[in-house]
Amino acid sequence: RSAYNEKMIHKYDFGICVDPDNIDEIASAIELFFSDIDLCKMLTNLIDNAVEAQEAEGQEESISVVLKISGQYLYVSVRNRTNKRAKSRLEFAHSTKADAANHGFGLEIISQVAQKYHGFFHRKISDGYFLADVVLLLKEEGV
Repeated sequence: RSAYNEKMIHKYDFGICVDPDNIDEIASAIELFFSDIDLCKMLTNLIDNAVEAQEAEGQEESISVVLKISGQYLYVSVRNRTNKRAKSRLEFAHSTKADAANHGFGLEIISQVAQKYHGFFHRKISDGYFLADVVLLLKEEGV
């Protein structure tokens, strides 16, 4: 899987946007409030899904990944071009891969991370883009 991710990173021009004025604040918040494993699982699934969608649809437009802090929340947004039309929430819950029985866990993992940090995971298709947004509360667990 790691070799696949390396190949995809080199194949696509990721538009990773972090406000340079807030980079230290974001890094400190991530280190202070979130488990490295949880953030890695969340970001890996978000980016893998976007890369796989781009590859499946033959899209070469960049994937946008935005991290920012707003109030007491860390906001993560991943956006990629899609040819698909808007779907109902239930249609997002299942893998569209041929071997669906062994896939489709990524969205659940992202949802679990969002719930663990008292946030939410929202996804939609709008104006030719698939948008995945995760919001996590900046507070220590159990507080």
